[in-house]
Amino acid sequence: MTKPRILMLVSFFIWTVSFAQVWEQHWIDSNYVFSGSGGDALTVTQTACEEGLVQVTDAVNAPLGAFSPIIANPKNPDGTDLVDISGVPVSITLRVRSIEAVEIGGLFRSGDGSSDFRTDIIYADVPAGLEAWTEITLDFTDALGGFDATDLRDVWLFLDRGEENFSGNELYIDYLSLVGAPMPGLESPCTLDGGAGAFWEQHWIDSNYVFSGSGGDALTITQTACEEGLVEVTDPENTPLGAFNPIIINPQGPDGSDVIDISDGPVSITLRVRSLEAVEIGGLFRSGDGSSDFRTDILYADVPAGLESWTEITLDFTDALGGFDATDLRDVWLFLDRGEENFSGNELYIDYVSLGGPPTAGLESPCDLQPGNPGVFVDYFEGDSLTSINTSSTAGLVTDFILDTLCETLLLRVGDPVNSPLPAFNAYQVDPVDSLGDDITDLSAGVNVTMRVRSAEAVAIDVLFRSGEGTSSERSDRKAFAVPAGLEDWTTFTITFEESEYAGLDPSDIRDMWFYLDRGSENFPGNELYIDHIAIGTLPDSTRQTDCSTTVEPQTWAAHWQEGETVTLGGSETEKLNVSVTECEEVFIEVADPVNAAHQAFRPVVINPADENGVEITNITGNVQVVVRARSAAPLPLGVQLRSGDGSADFRTALQTQIVEGQLDAFTVLTYTFEGDDLNSFVAADFLDLWLFLDRENENFPGNELYLDYIAIGPEPDTTLDSPCGLPDIIVSTAEAPSSEQCRVFPNPVEHVLHWQWAGHAAELAKVRLMNSHGQVIRSTDTQSLQSGSLSMEGLAGGIYYLEIDTGTHRVIRKVVKL
Repeated sequence: MTKPRILMLVSFFIWTVSFAQVWEQHWIDSNYVFSGSGGDALTVTQTACEEGLVQVTDAVNAPLGAFSPIIANPKNPDGTDLVDISGVPVSITLRVRSIEAVEIGGLFRSGDGSSDFRTDIIYADVPAGLEAWTEITLDFTDALGGFDATDLRDVWLFLDRGEENFSGNELYIDYLSLVGAPMPGLESPCTLDGGAGAFWEQHWIDSNYVFSGSGGDALTITQTACEEGLVEVTDPENTPLGAFNPIIINPQGPDGSDVIDISDGPVSITLRVRSLEAVEIGGLFRSGDGSSDFRTDILYADVPAGLESWTEITLDFTDALGGFDATDLRDVWLFLDRGEENFSGNELYIDYVSLGGPPTAGLESPCDLQPGNPGVFVDYFEGDSLTSINTSSTAGLVTDFILDTLCETLLLRVGDPVNSPLPAFNAYQVDPVDSLGDDITDLSAGVNVTMRVRSAEAVAIDVLFRSGEGTSSERSDRKAFAVPAGLEDWTTFTITFEESEYAGLDPSDIRDMWFYLDRGSENFPGNELYIDHIAIGTLPDSTRQTDCSTTVEPQTWAAHWQEGETVTLGGSETEKLNVSVTECEEVFIEVADPVNAAHQAFRPVVINPADENGVEITNITGNVQVVVRARSAAPLPLGVQLRSGDGSADFRTALQTQIVEGQLDAFTVLTYTFEGDDLNSFVAADFLDLWLFLDRENENFPGNELYLDYIAIGPEPDTTLDSPCGLPDIIVSTAEAPSSEQCRVFPNPVEHVLHWQWAGHAAELAKVRLMNSHGQVIRSTDTQSLQSGSLSMEGLAGGIYYLEIDTGTHRVIRKVVKL
């Protein structure tokens, strides 16, 4: 099957030998990353020439400010911000044209974006004239200033900086590329120099068509996967295509204005078409008021019957201009079997229509039309959209279909197994289509299916085929294959239906293929199935198997937050919390109404860690540790518990509780390490979620003001991603706080009596408390001297405790192990 060409790329990323990232913007679809005061005042319009037309939206009432930049926020392939562009020259490359001369300026910003963290501004001039492109490069190698290339914030562009609006107010950008030349071959396809190219052409790469008229109203034009326009009469019986009704074309220039003057080129129509049955195409040009005195003659050409090949025809009006005025074009008419109602076969495909010359090369339909085995279908999941599986079926509606465009695989997962489970007897429907996007109906050569899959747990895949109307009497038998558990290896299986297993199936009238996952059971085991490819009627090409490793590495996870980001926390009690992200890039949590809707004791905040693709993390083997960086208005017992399996009590770690210091001018770093008895029956390879308790045994939580800089599973994350506000750390669980370096607690582990000494605090009154892992105070005492002291541990169960010594001005917490 010919792989369709997908022209939907916005950003491309190239890794250099130093692993720096390169980003570029082409106007092939409408996802632009511009913002800012300049961006708000501007309109960026994608033209038919695949360029961005930049104009001030309302130059009079809302002009572009004199010093307002357009801000570009480059993204990584996963949608996260691009931050590291080190190792390559810092530069901006643009290909532009402008109706009048305009000065373009640019700079890079890092850190907080202030003037101390910017490059200098570099300028370049774009000459006046829309007939040619100008490529300019702003090279900041010798103008980096205070810019940190490992901490990119954004890029600013100025248009005539210092001047309101900009000259001519009409600027076209073909591409914008950062720190390198753009990818070749994606330049605007239009000819700008008045050469031999067409003055207008239509390719079916997007859905902006300019056809109208009585013929157009009776017709449906559909863009196919082969980037062609399928022309059909919408309702041949009740609303037929009139015998003399044309399709009317109103050509428009790149700026959306009507094309009027075509006197510089030949008056011609070029089409590339194919038709189910032979059809006669006619055409003419009109000028002036469009009456018969202002038209060319009508010219005709025949399109032969057959969908297996294209026919290119050119209607040249050089000797048939009649009264047509080429300086006053009105429109172009096309007829399909003029004089006949509807048209032969009622199925015509147009690859392109070109007026005034040949079309741009390289934009032809990418599909191979040579007839092959009609019953051959393979989906390698190589595109960025899912077309073969019906996502609106009963099973599809409750399923997340996650396409990994890098690894070219499909993940099936029930989105909400509890509240919206996969019904026990509902199948996934596969609708096989050929390379032209047409339904495959004939499997007479062989009814079989091949799948390459891997599953989190063992699952039975049942398969059947349907024909005709799909009723129970028009189906094959159902056959099954057992897929073993394990995400480390792919399993390839082929199920072939012999004639004796057809039952009521008509293999020459195939409707679709169904497959079930553990038919008869709600949801399916493990709820995680990956598909590399599905093939029907043929064996797949082994060279197109995914290259991605299936080795499941133990996963780590860290959540940092950007200002303005939406934070999703689970658990019923989170509805009572106000949650937001501050300018210090930390999550702020408070109880919204502590009196009338208190945060209930024993209710956790639930966190479901996922990777950069949104896939939940399920294997934290070797990384059963949680690190939290937090600050709180008052001392806060923060409990952590990990769950696996179905999350029930039999699949949880012990609950560990540590104390967040009660001060807002420093972060407390807490490390929760689960090992030995702490793990209980928790299965690290089947991780489910993370629970956080905010003062587990009390309503609301102390101080009602908690800030989280990060939460991590595994090692402590990269400190360069810490809150940019620069608050210091108080490390409670893994190292000594600066104010407590002289405090000794011994023996540890302890069996009978725990002793302490705190040099330098001998005469100070202090409160001493012993807390269990839930934050409960087990024993307490007051002491007049910290030179030495002791606390009995007799009668206490073995486990983790915390000793807190608080003088009012100095405080220390020690982790103690009771034998």
